[in-house]
Amino acid sequence: MSANKVGTVANFFDSLTFFQQYLEYTDNAIYMPADYRIAADVNYLGLLKAGFELNTSLNDWEINIPLDDDIFGKALITVLPDADSKDSSFWSVYQGIPNTVEEVEAYTRIDSLENRPQSFWDNFSLLSDRVSFNDNFSTSGLPAMYHFNPVEGHTADFRVNGIDLFDKRLNSVLNLSYGLGDEKFKSSLAVTYYLGDYRTHQFDLKLYDGIKTLFRSNQEYGKVFTSLSTLISKYDFNDYYYSNGIEFSYSGEIFPVLNLDLGFKNRTDNAAVVTSNASIFNTDKQYRQNLPVTEMRLNEFSAGLRFDSRDYIENGLFRRRLWGNFHFTTEAEIKYVPGDMSSGIDYKSYSVWGRMFLRTSLNTTMTIRANVFTTEGGMPVQLLYSLPGNISGTSQNQSFTTLDLGEYIGDRGWTVFVVENLGDLPLRLTGISFLKRLNLQFTGFFNAGMIEYNQASLVLQPFKVKRLTSPLFEIGFGVGHQLFPVRVDFGFRLNHTEEKSFRIGINTFLIL
Repeated sequence: MSANKVGTVANFFDSLTFFQQYLEYTDNAIYMPADYRIAADVNYLGLLKAGFELNTSLNDWEINIPLDDDIFGKALITVLPDADSKDSSFWSVYQGIPNTVEEVEAYTRIDSLENRPQSFWDNFSLLSDRVSFNDNFSTSGLPAMYHFNPVEGHTADFRVNGIDLFDKRLNSVLNLSYGLGDEKFKSSLAVTYYLGDYRTHQFDLKLYDGIKTLFRSNQEYGKVFTSLSTLISKYDFNDYYYSNGIEFSYSGEIFPVLNLDLGFKNRTDNAAVVTSNASIFNTDKQYRQNLPVTEMRLNEFSAGLRFDSRDYIENGLFRRRLWGNFHFTTEAEIKYVPGDMSSGIDYKSYSVWGRMFLRTSLNTTMTIRANVFTTEGGMPVQLLYSLPGNISGTSQNQSFTTLDLGEYIGDRGWTVFVVENLGDLPLRLTGISFLKRLNLQFTGFFNAGMIEYNQASLVLQPFKVKRLTSPLFEIGFGVGHQLFPVRVDFGFRLNHTEEKSFRIGINTFLIL
Protein backbone atom coordinates (compact mmCIF):
# COMPACT_ATOMS: atom_id res chain seq x y z
CA MET A 1 0.00 0.00 0.00
CA SER A 2 1.41 3.41 -0.95
CA ALA A 3 2.17 6.14 1.59
CA ASN A 4 -0.57 8.37 0.15
CA LYS A 5 -3.18 5.65 0.65
CA VAL A 6 -1.98 5.00 4.20
CA GLY A 7 -2.25 8.67 4.96
CA THR A 8 -5.74 8.83 3.50
CA VAL A 9 -6.94 5.95 5.70
CA ALA A 10 -5.35 7.53 8.77
CA ASN A 11 -7.00 10.89 8.06
CA PHE A 12 -10.35 9.11 7.68
CA PHE A 13 -10.13 7.50 11.13
CA ASP A 14 -8.88 10.77 12.67
CA SER A 15 -11.96 12.47 11.26
CA LEU A 16 -14.23 9.83 12.81
CA THR A 17 -12.53 10.30 16.21
CA PHE A 18 -12.90 14.07 16.02
CA PHE A 19 -16.57 13.74 15.06
CA GLN A 20 -17.25 11.39 17.99
CA GLN A 21 -15.52 13.73 20.48
CA TYR A 22 -17.46 16.68 19.03
CA LEU A 23 -20.74 14.89 19.66
CA GLU A 24 -19.75 14.18 23.27
CA TYR A 25 -18.69 17.77 23.96
CA THR A 26 -21.82 19.28 22.44
CA ASP A 27 -24.19 16.76 24.12
CA ASN A 28 -25.52 15.78 20.68
CA ALA A 29 -26.87 19.32 20.16
CA ILE A 30 -25.32 19.88 16.74
CA TYR A 31 -26.47 20.40 13.22
CA MET A 32 -25.90 17.48 10.86
CA PRO A 33 -25.39 17.84 7.10
CA ALA A 34 -28.56 17.71 5.02
CA ASP A 35 -27.23 14.93 2.79
CA TYR A 36 -24.15 12.78 2.28
CA ARG A 37 -22.50 10.71 -0.40
CA ILE A 38 -20.44 7.54 0.06
CA ALA A 39 -18.33 5.95 -2.69
CA ALA A 40 -16.04 2.96 -2.27
CA ASP A 41 -13.90 0.73 -4.47
CA VAL A 42 -12.42 -2.66 -3.63
CA ASN A 43 -9.60 -4.44 -5.46
CA TYR A 44 -8.75 -7.75 -3.80
CA LEU A 45 -5.26 -8.93 -4.84
CA GLY A 46 -5.85 -7.46 -8.27
CA LEU A 47 -8.29 -10.29 -9.00
CA LEU A 48 -11.67 -9.13 -7.75
CA LYS A 49 -12.89 -5.59 -8.30
CA ALA A 50 -16.09 -4.14 -6.88
CA GLY A 51 -17.55 -0.83 -5.87
CA PHE A 52 -20.66 0.95 -4.71
CA GLU A 53 -22.01 4.47 -4.44
CA LEU A 54 -24.68 5.74 -2.07
CA ASN A 55 -26.45 9.11 -2.09
CA THR A 56 -28.99 10.06 0.55
CA SER A 57 -30.48 12.98 2.41
CA LEU A 58 -31.29 13.43 6.09
CA ASN A 59 -34.17 15.14 7.82
CA ASP A 60 -35.85 15.00 11.21
CA TRP A 61 -32.99 12.94 12.61
CA GLU A 62 -32.12 11.94 16.19
CA ILE A 63 -28.92 10.52 17.68
CA ASN A 64 -28.56 7.58 20.12
CA ILE A 65 -32.26 6.84 20.36
CA PRO A 66 -33.01 3.53 22.18
CA LEU A 67 -34.13 0.59 20.06
CA ASP A 68 -37.49 -1.05 20.76
CA ASP A 69 -37.39 -4.60 22.08
CA ASP A 70 -39.45 -5.89 19.15
CA ILE A 71 -37.56 -4.09 16.36
CA PHE A 72 -36.29 -7.46 15.13
CA GLY A 73 -39.62 -9.22 15.64
CA LYS A 74 -41.36 -11.37 13.02
CA ALA A 75 -44.88 -9.99 13.45
CA LEU A 76 -46.59 -8.94 10.22
CA ILE A 77 -49.89 -7.99 11.85
CA THR A 78 -50.35 -7.22 15.54
CA VAL A 79 -53.65 -6.98 17.38
CA LEU A 80 -53.18 -5.61 20.90
CA PRO A 81 -54.24 -7.97 23.73
CA ASP A 82 -56.91 -5.53 24.98
CA ALA A 83 -58.45 -4.90 21.53
CA ASP A 84 -61.54 -7.01 22.25
CA SER A 85 -62.24 -5.07 25.45
CA LYS A 86 -62.52 -1.69 23.70
CA ASP A 87 -66.05 -0.33 23.36
CA SER A 88 -67.65 1.34 20.35
CA SER A 89 -66.67 4.85 21.51
CA PHE A 90 -62.99 3.92 21.23
CA TRP A 91 -63.31 2.52 17.71
CA SER A 92 -65.35 5.51 16.56
CA VAL A 93 -62.38 7.74 17.41
CA TYR A 94 -59.53 5.52 16.14
CA GLN A 95 -61.16 3.84 13.18
CA GLY A 96 -58.93 4.45 10.16
CA ILE A 97 -61.44 3.89 7.37
CA PRO A 98 -65.17 4.38 8.08
CA ASN A 99 -67.36 1.35 7.45
CA THR A 100 -69.74 1.43 4.54
CA VAL A 101 -73.48 1.00 5.06
CA GLU A 102 -73.23 -2.60 3.86
CA GLU A 103 -70.39 -3.35 6.29
CA VAL A 104 -72.29 -1.87 9.21
CA GLU A 105 -75.31 -4.02 8.38
CA ALA A 106 -73.14 -7.12 8.00
CA TYR A 107 -71.35 -6.58 11.33
CA THR A 108 -74.65 -5.94 13.08
CA ARG A 109 -76.03 -9.21 11.75
CA ILE A 110 -72.89 -11.13 12.71
CA ASP A 111 -72.94 -9.72 16.24
CA SER A 112 -76.61 -10.59 16.63
CA LEU A 113 -75.98 -14.18 15.53
CA GLU A 114 -73.00 -14.59 17.86
CA ASN A 115 -74.91 -13.15 20.80
CA ARG A 116 -78.04 -15.22 20.13
CA PRO A 117 -78.79 -17.41 23.16
CA GLN A 118 -78.05 -21.06 22.47
CA SER A 119 -79.55 -23.97 24.30
CA PHE A 120 -77.85 -27.22 25.21
CA TRP A 121 -79.54 -29.05 22.33
CA ASP A 122 -78.16 -26.67 19.69
CA ASN A 123 -74.71 -28.26 20.04
CA PHE A 124 -75.76 -31.81 20.96
CA SER A 125 -75.23 -34.77 18.63
CA LEU A 126 -75.31 -38.50 19.37
CA LEU A 127 -72.42 -39.02 16.94
CA SER A 128 -70.13 -36.45 18.55
CA ASP A 129 -67.46 -37.55 21.02
CA ARG A 130 -68.07 -34.38 23.04
CA VAL A 131 -71.08 -32.90 24.85
CA SER A 132 -70.63 -29.13 25.25
CA PHE A 133 -72.44 -27.28 28.02
CA ASN A 134 -70.96 -23.89 27.07
CA ASP A 135 -67.82 -22.51 25.46
CA ASN A 136 -65.67 -23.60 28.41
CA PHE A 137 -66.91 -26.97 29.66
CA SER A 138 -67.68 -30.28 27.98
CA THR A 139 -67.85 -33.98 28.80
CA SER A 140 -67.55 -37.22 26.87
CA GLY A 141 -70.04 -37.91 24.14
CA LEU A 142 -71.53 -41.34 23.59
CA PRO A 143 -68.79 -42.62 21.18
CA ALA A 144 -66.10 -41.67 23.72
CA MET A 145 -67.64 -43.42 26.72
CA TYR A 146 -66.52 -46.95 25.84
CA HIS A 147 -63.53 -48.80 24.45
CA PHE A 148 -62.25 -52.37 24.39
CA ASN A 149 -58.91 -54.13 24.30
CA PRO A 150 -57.85 -57.59 25.49
CA VAL A 151 -55.91 -56.20 28.46
CA GLU A 152 -58.58 -53.96 30.00
CA GLY A 153 -61.61 -55.74 28.59
CA HIS A 154 -64.85 -53.78 28.23
CA THR A 155 -64.00 -50.32 29.60
CA ALA A 156 -66.19 -47.39 30.62
CA ASP A 157 -64.69 -43.94 29.98
CA PHE A 158 -65.57 -40.47 31.17
CA ARG A 159 -63.83 -37.20 30.31
CA VAL A 160 -64.26 -33.60 31.50
CA ASN A 161 -62.72 -30.72 29.54
CA GLY A 162 -62.12 -27.18 30.73
CA ILE A 163 -61.22 -24.93 27.78
CA ASP A 164 -60.13 -21.27 27.55
CA LEU A 165 -60.53 -20.56 31.25
CA PHE A 166 -59.15 -17.48 33.05
CA ASP A 167 -58.86 -15.15 30.08
CA LYS A 168 -58.23 -18.10 27.74
CA ARG A 169 -55.03 -19.06 29.55
CA LEU A 170 -56.00 -22.34 31.21
CA ASN A 171 -56.95 -25.66 29.61
CA SER A 172 -57.50 -28.90 31.50
CA VAL A 173 -58.59 -32.46 30.77
CA LEU A 174 -59.65 -35.07 33.33
CA ASN A 175 -59.98 -38.68 32.14
CA LEU A 176 -61.50 -41.48 34.21
CA SER A 177 -61.99 -45.11 33.19
CA TYR A 178 -62.59 -48.57 34.63
CA GLY A 179 -61.81 -51.88 32.92
CA LEU A 180 -64.02 -54.86 33.62
CA GLY A 181 -61.29 -57.25 32.49
CA ASP A 182 -58.33 -56.11 34.59
CA GLU A 183 -60.61 -54.57 37.27
CA LYS A 184 -58.44 -51.49 37.48
CA PHE A 185 -59.45 -47.85 37.84
CA LYS A 186 -57.42 -45.43 35.68
CA SER A 187 -57.20 -41.66 35.82
CA SER A 188 -55.24 -38.81 34.31
CA LEU A 189 -55.22 -35.04 34.67
CA ALA A 190 -53.54 -32.67 32.22
CA VAL A 191 -53.35 -28.93 32.90
CA THR A 192 -51.88 -26.26 30.60
CA TYR A 193 -51.41 -22.62 31.57
CA TYR A 194 -50.19 -19.84 29.25
CA LEU A 195 -48.26 -16.70 30.23
CA GLY A 196 -47.33 -13.61 28.25
CA ASP A 197 -49.35 -11.09 26.27
CA TYR A 198 -49.57 -13.54 23.37
CA ARG A 199 -49.36 -16.77 25.42
CA THR A 200 -45.74 -17.37 24.38
CA HIS A 201 -44.87 -19.21 27.60
CA GLN A 202 -46.56 -22.49 28.45
CA PHE A 203 -46.55 -24.64 31.60
CA ASP A 204 -47.83 -28.22 31.48
CA LEU A 205 -48.62 -30.56 34.36
CA LYS A 206 -49.69 -34.19 33.90
CA LEU A 207 -50.71 -36.68 36.56
CA TYR A 208 -51.61 -40.17 35.40
CA ASP A 209 -52.19 -43.71 36.59
CA GLY A 210 -53.38 -45.77 33.67
CA ILE A 211 -52.45 -47.70 30.59
CA LYS A 212 -50.32 -46.81 27.56
CA THR A 213 -49.66 -48.33 24.16
CA LEU A 214 -46.20 -49.64 23.37
CA PHE A 215 -43.76 -47.76 21.10
CA ARG A 216 -44.03 -43.99 21.35
CA SER A 217 -43.34 -43.09 17.72
CA ASN A 218 -46.39 -44.88 16.29
CA GLN A 219 -49.41 -42.63 15.93
CA GLU A 220 -52.28 -44.17 17.85
CA TYR A 221 -55.44 -45.12 16.04
CA GLY A 222 -58.72 -43.87 17.48
CA LYS A 223 -60.40 -45.83 20.26
CA VAL A 224 -63.58 -46.41 18.26
CA PHE A 225 -61.67 -47.83 15.29
CA THR A 226 -59.38 -49.93 17.51
CA SER A 227 -62.25 -51.35 19.56
CA LEU A 228 -64.37 -52.31 16.53
CA SER A 229 -61.38 -53.77 14.70
CA THR A 230 -60.42 -55.87 17.73
CA LEU A 231 -63.91 -57.15 18.48
CA ILE A 232 -64.54 -58.08 14.84
CA SER A 233 -61.18 -59.55 13.82
CA LYS A 234 -60.23 -61.01 17.22
CA TYR A 235 -56.83 -59.36 16.79
CA ASP A 236 -55.46 -56.28 18.55
CA PHE A 237 -52.55 -54.64 16.73
CA ASN A 238 -51.47 -52.74 19.90
CA ASP A 239 -49.55 -53.84 22.96
CA TYR A 240 -50.11 -52.24 26.36
CA TYR A 241 -48.42 -51.57 29.69
CA TYR A 242 -49.37 -49.82 32.94
CA SER A 243 -47.73 -46.52 33.81
CA ASN A 244 -48.20 -43.99 36.60
CA GLY A 245 -46.33 -40.82 37.37
CA ILE A 246 -46.08 -37.07 37.08
CA GLU A 247 -44.72 -34.85 34.32
CA PHE A 248 -43.93 -31.15 34.35
CA SER A 249 -42.71 -29.11 31.40
CA TYR A 250 -42.11 -25.52 30.38
CA SER A 251 -41.98 -24.09 26.86
CA GLY A 252 -41.34 -20.44 26.08
CA GLU A 253 -39.92 -18.05 23.54
CA ILE A 254 -36.45 -16.72 24.35
CA PHE A 255 -36.51 -14.75 21.11
CA PRO A 256 -39.24 -14.55 18.46
CA VAL A 257 -37.36 -17.23 16.49
CA LEU A 258 -36.03 -19.37 19.37
CA ASN A 259 -38.00 -21.46 21.85
CA LEU A 260 -36.73 -23.16 25.02
CA ASP A 261 -38.21 -26.44 26.31
CA LEU A 262 -37.55 -27.87 29.78
CA GLY A 263 -39.12 -30.94 31.36
CA PHE A 264 -39.08 -33.40 34.23
CA LYS A 265 -40.76 -36.78 34.37
CA ASN A 266 -41.17 -39.32 37.17
CA ARG A 267 -42.83 -42.57 36.10
CA THR A 268 -43.19 -46.21 37.05
CA ASP A 269 -44.00 -48.82 34.37
CA ASN A 270 -45.31 -52.36 34.78
CA ALA A 271 -46.22 -55.11 32.33
CA ALA A 272 -49.83 -55.94 31.42
CA VAL A 273 -51.42 -59.26 30.46
CA VAL A 274 -54.49 -60.33 28.47
CA THR A 275 -57.56 -60.60 30.72
CA SER A 276 -60.47 -60.80 28.27
CA ASN A 277 -61.38 -63.09 25.39
CA ALA A 278 -64.53 -61.22 24.30
CA SER A 279 -65.31 -60.71 20.61
CA ILE A 280 -68.21 -60.48 18.19
CA PHE A 281 -66.97 -63.34 16.00
CA ASN A 282 -64.50 -66.20 16.49
CA THR A 283 -65.43 -66.68 20.14
CA ASP A 284 -63.39 -69.89 20.35
CA LYS A 285 -60.23 -68.14 19.14
CA GLN A 286 -57.73 -66.78 21.67
CA TYR A 287 -56.10 -63.34 21.63
CA ARG A 288 -52.32 -63.30 21.22
CA GLN A 289 -50.24 -62.61 24.31
CA ASN A 290 -49.47 -58.98 25.15
CA LEU A 291 -45.78 -58.08 24.82
CA PRO A 292 -44.01 -57.46 28.14
CA VAL A 293 -42.04 -54.31 28.99
CA THR A 294 -39.06 -53.44 31.15
CA GLU A 295 -40.55 -52.92 34.60
CA MET A 296 -38.84 -49.96 36.20
CA ARG A 297 -39.06 -46.55 37.84
CA LEU A 298 -37.19 -43.61 36.38
CA ASN A 299 -36.66 -39.88 36.72
CA GLU A 300 -36.02 -38.14 33.41
CA PHE A 301 -34.78 -34.60 32.78
CA SER A 302 -35.08 -33.03 29.35
CA ALA A 303 -34.08 -29.81 27.60
CA GLY A 304 -34.51 -28.63 24.05
CA LEU A 305 -34.31 -25.70 21.65
CA ARG A 306 -36.61 -24.97 18.71
CA PHE A 307 -35.78 -22.58 15.89
CA ASP A 308 -38.62 -21.18 13.77
CA SER A 309 -37.93 -18.15 11.58
CA ARG A 310 -41.44 -17.91 10.12
CA ASP A 311 -43.32 -14.64 10.27
CA TYR A 312 -46.43 -14.61 12.43
CA ILE A 313 -49.65 -12.78 13.14
CA GLU A 314 -50.47 -11.66 16.67
CA ASN A 315 -54.25 -11.94 16.88
CA GLY A 316 -54.62 -10.48 20.36
CA LEU A 317 -54.35 -13.89 22.05
CA PHE A 318 -51.71 -16.01 20.32
CA ARG A 319 -48.93 -15.84 17.77
CA ARG A 320 -49.92 -17.79 14.68
CA ARG A 321 -47.02 -18.76 12.42
CA LEU A 322 -47.45 -18.39 8.65
CA TRP A 323 -46.34 -21.01 6.13
CA GLY A 324 -45.36 -18.62 3.32
CA ASN A 325 -43.63 -19.88 0.19
CA PHE A 326 -40.65 -21.36 2.01
CA HIS A 327 -39.62 -22.01 5.58
CA PHE A 328 -37.35 -24.24 7.61
CA THR A 329 -37.72 -25.18 11.27
CA THR A 330 -35.51 -27.32 13.46
CA GLU A 331 -35.48 -28.69 17.00
CA ALA A 332 -32.87 -30.35 19.23
CA GLU A 333 -33.51 -32.21 22.49
CA ILE A 334 -31.53 -34.07 25.12
CA LYS A 335 -33.00 -36.46 27.70
CA TYR A 336 -31.07 -37.62 30.74
CA VAL A 337 -31.96 -40.39 33.19
CA PRO A 338 -29.47 -40.68 36.10
CA GLY A 339 -29.00 -44.22 37.34
CA ASP A 340 -28.90 -43.25 41.01
CA MET A 341 -32.42 -41.78 40.71
CA SER A 342 -33.94 -44.67 38.75
CA SER A 343 -34.26 -48.45 38.89
CA GLY A 344 -30.85 -49.17 37.42
CA ILE A 345 -31.73 -47.26 34.25
CA ASP A 346 -29.06 -44.81 33.09
CA TYR A 347 -29.07 -43.20 29.65
CA LYS A 348 -28.69 -40.00 27.66
CA SER A 349 -30.74 -39.55 24.50
CA TYR A 350 -30.02 -36.94 21.80
CA SER A 351 -32.48 -36.02 19.03
CA VAL A 352 -32.58 -33.47 16.21
CA TRP A 353 -35.64 -32.79 14.01
CA GLY A 354 -35.99 -30.64 10.93
CA ARG A 355 -38.84 -29.65 8.62
CA MET A 356 -38.76 -27.79 5.32
CA PHE A 357 -41.74 -26.48 3.38
CA LEU A 358 -41.47 -25.25 -0.22
CA ARG A 359 -44.20 -24.01 -2.53
CA THR A 360 -43.02 -25.54 -5.79
CA SER A 361 -45.74 -23.85 -7.86
CA LEU A 362 -49.09 -22.11 -7.41
CA ASN A 363 -50.85 -25.42 -6.75
CA THR A 364 -48.08 -27.79 -5.61
CA THR A 365 -46.05 -27.94 -2.41
CA MET A 366 -43.23 -30.04 -1.00
CA THR A 367 -42.67 -30.96 2.65
CA ILE A 368 -39.54 -32.65 4.00
CA ARG A 369 -39.34 -33.95 7.57
CA ALA A 370 -36.18 -35.55 8.93
CA ASN A 371 -34.77 -36.55 12.29
CA VAL A 372 -31.70 -38.23 13.70
CA PHE A 373 -31.36 -39.69 17.19
CA THR A 374 -28.84 -41.62 19.30
CA THR A 375 -28.52 -42.92 22.86
CA GLU A 376 -25.75 -43.48 25.38
CA GLY A 377 -26.58 -46.22 27.88
CA GLY A 378 -29.49 -48.62 28.07
CA MET A 379 -33.03 -47.54 27.21
CA PRO A 380 -36.11 -49.60 28.32
CA VAL A 381 -38.07 -51.23 25.52
CA GLN A 382 -41.17 -49.09 26.11
CA LEU A 383 -39.11 -45.94 25.50
CA LEU A 384 -37.39 -47.14 22.34
CA TYR A 385 -38.08 -45.42 19.06
CA SER A 386 -40.02 -47.37 16.42
CA LEU A 387 -39.87 -46.79 12.69
CA PRO A 388 -43.43 -45.51 12.09
CA GLY A 389 -45.54 -48.17 10.40
CA ASN A 390 -49.18 -49.06 9.77
CA ILE A 391 -51.60 -51.89 10.22
CA SER A 392 -52.55 -53.78 7.08
CA GLY A 393 -54.97 -51.86 4.88
CA THR A 394 -54.25 -48.41 6.37
CA SER A 395 -51.73 -45.64 5.86
CA GLN A 396 -50.70 -42.53 7.79
CA ASN A 397 -48.70 -39.43 6.96
CA GLN A 398 -44.99 -39.49 7.86
CA SER A 399 -44.91 -43.27 8.13
CA PHE A 400 -43.68 -46.24 6.13
CA THR A 401 -46.57 -47.63 4.13
CA THR A 402 -45.00 -51.10 3.85
CA LEU A 403 -43.98 -51.43 7.53
CA ASP A 404 -46.05 -52.94 10.34
CA LEU A 405 -46.47 -51.27 13.72
CA GLY A 406 -43.39 -51.78 15.89
CA GLU A 407 -41.68 -53.95 13.26
CA TYR A 408 -38.27 -52.31 13.79
CA ILE A 409 -37.32 -50.59 17.05
CA GLY A 410 -34.10 -49.17 18.45
CA ASP A 411 -32.34 -46.33 20.26
CA ARG A 412 -30.38 -44.80 17.38
CA GLY A 413 -31.13 -44.07 13.75
CA TRP A 414 -32.64 -41.58 11.34
CA THR A 415 -35.72 -41.04 9.16
CA VAL A 416 -36.59 -38.86 6.16
CA PHE A 417 -40.10 -38.29 4.82
CA VAL A 418 -40.58 -36.32 1.58
CA VAL A 419 -44.12 -35.49 0.39
CA GLU A 420 -44.96 -33.68 -2.85
CA ASN A 421 -48.58 -32.49 -2.99
CA LEU A 422 -49.30 -32.40 -6.71
CA GLY A 423 -52.99 -31.50 -6.59
CA ASP A 424 -54.63 -32.20 -9.94
CA LEU A 425 -51.44 -31.36 -11.90
CA PRO A 426 -50.98 -34.87 -13.42
CA LEU A 427 -54.47 -34.76 -14.96
CA ARG A 428 -54.11 -31.18 -16.15
CA LEU A 429 -50.90 -32.09 -17.94
CA THR A 430 -52.78 -34.65 -20.04
CA GLY A 431 -54.86 -31.87 -21.61
CA ILE A 432 -57.93 -34.13 -21.60
CA SER A 433 -60.92 -32.12 -20.37
CA PHE A 434 -62.78 -35.18 -19.04
CA LEU A 435 -59.87 -36.16 -16.78
CA LYS A 436 -59.34 -32.59 -15.57
CA ARG A 437 -62.98 -32.39 -14.41
CA LEU A 438 -62.53 -35.40 -12.10
CA ASN A 439 -60.83 -33.17 -9.47
CA LEU A 440 -58.62 -36.02 -8.30
CA GLN A 441 -55.75 -35.00 -6.00
CA PHE A 442 -52.36 -36.70 -6.24
CA THR A 443 -49.55 -37.01 -3.75
CA GLY A 444 -46.07 -38.45 -4.27
CA PHE A 445 -43.85 -39.55 -1.39
CA PHE A 446 -40.40 -40.92 -0.60
CA ASN A 447 -39.54 -42.46 2.77
CA ALA A 448 -36.18 -43.59 4.11
CA GLY A 449 -34.95 -44.70 7.51
CA MET A 450 -32.52 -46.73 9.54
CA ILE A 451 -32.72 -47.91 13.15
CA GLU A 452 -30.59 -50.07 15.47
CA TYR A 453 -29.76 -50.40 19.17
CA ASN A 454 -26.70 -50.80 21.35
CA GLN A 455 -25.81 -53.65 23.68
CA ALA A 456 -26.93 -51.80 26.81
CA SER A 457 -30.47 -51.43 25.45
CA LEU A 458 -30.48 -55.03 24.18
CA VAL A 459 -29.86 -56.32 27.72
CA LEU A 460 -33.02 -54.56 28.95
CA GLN A 461 -35.30 -55.96 26.24
CA PRO A 462 -37.62 -58.68 27.60
CA PHE A 463 -38.34 -60.18 24.16
CA LYS A 464 -36.53 -60.77 20.88
CA VAL A 465 -36.84 -58.06 18.23
CA LYS A 466 -36.05 -57.87 14.54
CA ARG A 467 -32.96 -56.00 13.39
CA LEU A 468 -32.70 -53.81 10.32
CA THR A 469 -29.38 -54.51 8.63
CA SER A 470 -29.38 -51.54 6.24
CA PRO A 471 -31.50 -48.43 5.54
CA LEU A 472 -35.02 -48.98 4.23
CA PHE A 473 -36.24 -47.00 1.20
CA GLU A 474 -39.74 -46.79 -0.23
CA ILE A 475 -41.60 -44.62 -2.73
CA GLY A 476 -45.27 -44.29 -3.57
CA PHE A 477 -48.17 -42.12 -4.46
CA GLY A 478 -51.65 -41.35 -3.17
CA VAL A 479 -54.93 -40.56 -4.90
CA GLY A 480 -57.82 -38.72 -3.28
CA HIS A 481 -60.66 -36.33 -4.04
CA GLN A 482 -61.43 -32.81 -2.87
CA LEU A 483 -64.85 -33.76 -1.51
CA PHE A 484 -63.82 -36.81 0.54
CA PRO A 485 -61.41 -36.99 3.52
CA VAL A 486 -59.92 -40.26 2.24
CA ARG A 487 -56.81 -40.99 0.21
CA VAL A 488 -55.59 -44.32 -1.17
CA ASP A 489 -51.81 -44.72 -0.82
CA PHE A 490 -49.70 -47.12 -2.91
CA GLY A 491 -46.28 -47.87 -1.40
CA PHE A 492 -43.39 -49.69 -3.08
CA ARG A 493 -40.19 -50.82 -1.38
CA LEU A 494 -36.94 -50.11 -3.17
CA ASN A 495 -35.01 -52.65 -1.08
CA HIS A 496 -35.68 -55.27 1.64
CA THR A 497 -38.27 -56.77 -0.70
CA GLU A 498 -37.74 -60.30 0.63
CA GLU A 499 -40.71 -59.97 3.05
CA LYS A 500 -43.02 -57.48 1.35
CA SER A 501 -42.53 -55.15 -1.58
CA PHE A 502 -45.91 -53.47 -2.05
CA ARG A 503 -48.90 -52.38 0.05
CA ILE A 504 -52.10 -50.39 -0.46
CA GLY A 505 -53.46 -48.38 2.47
CA ILE A 506 -56.42 -46.11 3.24
CA ASN A 507 -55.22 -42.77 4.60
CA THR A 508 -57.85 -40.80 6.53
CA PHE A 509 -58.10 -38.87 9.79
CA LEU A 510 -61.39 -40.64 10.55
CA ILE A 511 -59.56 -43.62 12.13
CA LEU A 512 -57.25 -41.53 14.32
